[in-house]
Amino acid sequence: MILNSLVSRSSSSLLRYLTKLEPDPNNVLLFSVSAHAYNLEAIISRLRSSARHSIGCLSAPLPGAPGAVICSTAVFSLHYCVPFRSEIPGRAPIQVGRWNRKGTPVENMYELPDFSRSPLTWRDSQASEGGPQLPVGLRDRRDITTLLFLSDDAPEGLGRSLSHIPKADKLGLIASSTPFITGRPFTLFYDDRIYSSGAVGVGLRLPRRPTSTVNFHGLVPLSDPMKVSKSEGNLIHGLNHSSPSGMLVKALDADLRMAQKEDKFFLGHLRPGPPGGLEEVRHADPSPWRQIMHLVKGKWCSSSIKSPTVL
Repeated sequence: MILNSLVSRSSSSLLRYLTKLEPDPNNVLLFSVSAHAYNLEAIISRLRSSARHSIGCLSAPLPGAPGAVICSTAVFSLHYCVPFRSEIPGRAPIQVGRWNRKGTPVENMYELPDFSRSPLTWRDSQASEGGPQLPVGLRDRRDITTLLFLSDDAPEGLGRSLSHIPKADKLGLIASSTPFITGRPFTLFYDDRIYSSGAVGVGLRLPRRPTSTVNFHGLVPLSDPMKVSKSEGNLIHGLNHSSPSGMLVKALDADLRMAQKEDKFFLGHLRPGPPGGLEEVRHADPSPWRQIMHLVKGKWCSSSIKSPTVL
């Protein structure tokens, strides 16, 4: 599984990057592309040709960067991935003007049914309504652990349908409205077909729950891990029973190249690990940091270090 979000200033530079992708017939590609991108047809064509199955949509611009072109992709192995297409309707469009339901007297139109006369339960009510079945690709797939889907603005029907797989994690994205871009209310892609409504997505049969790590690139360690021996709120008064600011100055003196005026300094908070000690944790896990905090500027005459959060 490979996840990427590409942010580009122009559609041409994004397309140049996508041309470097090598097609793989054993993969399934899930993607979203900014609806306002130029060369949109060429970008979609390149994405479609990079995997055996391609599922995607046109999405809204990134908040705060309306001019940027965004392309988010997720690549899954076909062995663990089940593509699906849904035509289950959601909520009906809002009616404007005077109307009344056919065959319903106007005076009774807003009255609720009387449930007090029957011991009807919520489960019975769902059964009597004949809740929507799962999309064809997901039926008899009780081993699915994660569901990802791209939908129009009415995903309620699909959401009720996916409740038939209660143990699966579910994540959906509403596609952007595209009537003035593609001539369709929404633009969804499923292999070589384009849809204006409904939803497309993938079900994942992962052998284990996915994990995530955070790496802080570009940071240079100034010292070995140390134990906070004395603190008060967000003030660190002691590291290894010594003055924190004095140890920082000592570490900088050890390598003058680190003492640049524009440098910023951070405090790394290690995750708890085995009883072997912090040094063992540091080498056993390539990403042992639970949190990286920017040190707040203060007077050098102080012997304490101030962090933004309480330790």
